[in-house]
Amino acid sequence: MTVEGTISSGGLETWYRIVGDATAPRPPKLPVLALHGGPGLPHESL
Repeated sequence: MTVEGTISSGGLETWYRIVGDATAPRPPKLPVLALHGGPGLPHESL
C-alpha cells in the first residue's frame, strides 16, 4: 500500500509518501524518514 499527499504550512507545501500499511496498530519495523537538504538540493539527491 502506498499513500501520497501534501501538507501545507506557512504558505508552503511539503510532499510525502507512505509505503506500507500506515494503519497497522504496531508496525513490524521502525519507519525510515528521509528529508532532502532544502532549497538548492533537490530530492533527486537522495
